[in-house]
Amino acid sequence: MLISTGARGRQHTLAFAALLGVATAFGCRAGPVDPRSNGVPTRPNYSAVLQEWTRDGEAYLALGGRLFVSATWLSPAFLQAQVAARAGNEDFSAAEADAAQRDVLTALNEVVFVIGVNTPEWGWNHLEAPEDTAVFRLRLRHFRGQGRDAPLIEVAPLRVERLESKPKFALLYPFITPLHIGYRVVFPENVSGVSVVPGPGGLLRLVVAGPPGSVALDWAIRG
Repeated sequence: MLISTGARGRQHTLAFAALLGVATAFGCRAGPVDPRSNGVPTRPNYSAVLQEWTRDGEAYLALGGRLFVSATWLSPAFLQAQVAARAGNEDFSAAEADAAQRDVLTALNEVVFVIGVNTPEWGWNHLEAPEDTAVFRLRLRHFRGQGRDAPLIEVAPLRVERLESKPKFALLYPFITPLHIGYRVVFPENVSGVSVVPGPGGLLRLVVAGPPGSVALDWAIRG
């Protein structure tokens, strides 16, 4: 049963988030985004950038308990802004900052998300497991409109990496709390020559679904 899509529905508080000036929003619906990299401020507000590109959702599950999912889309625009913010916070040299921006602007032919998942049963939280054994699976859907019709494209992830041993991700994405498991999820950028990311006016939907229930997170593409 789907409960929430595309809204920052819960407030996560981590003391170390202050290192990046991160503040989370509560009950605020995010607006449309432009995934293209068109330049960013020299020192952007990382809290605002993170809020723009992060979605939260939750579902009451058929077997009891709730599923909580938060995800940040690592679009070229987000990554460029993140690097600019980190360059100031982490005291990058000019050469390091330039190299990091060049890396971000290099086409990877991938659509990448960092997600945090909290499940009522700890054994369910293994999205990195093969789909024939995992409780929940991931899908990315491309809609030409606002998600009311059937998706034009639906793809499974190429890779799902569990981030338990990578504490830096929890600093950069504070929705990965001790109660969540973090994952880095990589999808293909195109299918048969068609971009997985919709054009202006479309919608990109990340779905976490399994027998207990599902959560869908939406990014509307600015027209």
